[in-house]
Amino acid sequence: MIKPYSFLLGALFVVQSVFAQGDVKVVHNETAGQFGNEVSQADYETVKVLTITGTLNAYDFLYIRKFLLLDSLNLAGVSIDEFDGEVYHVSNFFFYAANEFPHAGLRNSPVKKVVLPSGITSIGKEAFKNAGLTGL
Repeated sequence: MIKPYSFLLGALFVVQSVFAQGDVKVVHNETAGQFGNEVSQADYETVKVLTITGTLNAYDFLYIRKFLLLDSLNLAGVSIDEFDGEVYHVSNFFFYAANEFPHAGLRNSPVKKVVLPSGITSIGKEAFKNAGLTGL
């Protein structure tokens, strides 16, 4: 027979394990280019584990890169739409193809682990330059 306190200790361990990772956030982004509207300044300063579903484009990665404590990014449930325009506030414009992980997408991000979308067909130049990656 399981003693009642054994169950409570087990449940406490699971809860403690989740919170030990830091804040966890799941965001469904319905419209590409709107990810910045789905998160708050507090999210950028606290979230360590981020899962995104829905649709993104290259512009959304400007906001993903703003997460200061990001350890893990799960994009398995994401599709990436094409984007034609300025993303990184430079004088030239780029065309970002659909299903391409964008140029400089996670450059300078602290993220350590990324789960890429299954539909990715290419990875842009410097997509992970100076990122804290330890695994994809």
